[in-house]
Amino acid sequence: MVDQIRTHARGELPPAYQADLGKGLDEYCANFLGVTYSQLVQYVNEGLSDEAVLESCFAMGHRPSEAEIYMWNEFMLKRGWHDDASRTLKQLKREEALIARSEIETIFQLIDAAEGRP
Repeated sequence: MVDQIRTHARGELPPAYQADLGKGLDEYCANFLGVTYSQLVQYVNEGLSDEAVLESCFAMGHRPSEAEIYMWNEFMLKRGWHDDASRTLKQLKREEALIARSEIETIFQLIDAAEGRP
């Protein structure tokens, strides 16, 4: 997400990605950290390193415990698999012409496939 914000700031983010900036997974992540997406963008655009952006989020928002981070990571890795995002995943697979790819069961698997990663 931080790389995407930087790419957008340089004017190099493809239009297909621009419509969803700050939505979906971006919004979930910002909410988890207790900051707004616009605050996150501000930290990134100040030229801070990834680590400094995260520390700024912790200072202004929420510093999750190790248990919270573990639960968050596990939840996000499975996003789209038998949950409230399953319908969205199916629609996105259709839009990306990946509907026949039954092995794509999560949002992150879809992103990887759509961006050409195995």
